[in-house]
Amino acid sequence: MKLSIATKQVEDLSKKSNLTLYSDETSKFGKSFEVFAVTDEDKNSYLLGLREMNCKSSETVLETFKDILQDFNDLCDGNDVGFKVLTAIKNTMSDRASTEKKFQNLLENYRTTILTKIIDGWPMLTEEERAASSRMNNFFCSLHLLVNFATVCGEGLKKFESLNLKDHPIQTDDESETESGTESGTIRLLRTSAKSFSRGVDEKKWGV
Repeated sequence: MKLSIATKQVEDLSKKSNLTLYSDETSKFGKSFEVFAVTDEDKNSYLLGLREMNCKSSETVLETFKDILQDFNDLCDGNDVGFKVLTAIKNTMSDRASTEKKFQNLLENYRTTILTKIIDGWPMLTEEERAASSRMNNFFCSLHLLVNFATVCGEGLKKFESLNLKDHPIQTDDESETESGTESGTIRLLRTSAKSFSRGVDEKKWGV
């Protein structure tokens, strides 16, 4: 039953025309893992696979993705379904790691190679038509930059508040109300406000 559902989902996915590929790498207990997922134009999400890798190089990431696509081909009796999914990928989204950026370049070159085998009449296309078919839009998440920026700002605010309190002490019965050992009062106020007024926000995280 599960195999039938998976086969149906992969076949349906191969008929899409504008997919966005998401990829990310993480390390756990000394092992590297890469995950691949796609979304379609209707914002439906599909997990393509999560695989362990012997290293996190861009070439290894591409080979891992090729293995997943080949599994799709084998699952659907060799009807090139995996390659059709690949040619339907028009956009990519990842973090700004150098390995991810290089992987996207390798992926675009590999996808172009597959296009020459999948698209009927490829030799008859003009250079402009080939370039348009091969082109991919690469997007990069800036969340890590924002988090790092917020961390630096928090440290700066902490130092500023500590210096200011030395020159202008606040009279209070509880010293913890004016000074925290780990964060500035400004950040503490923002996080507490986020927890108070935003549903589902964890005030222990950067939820503002």
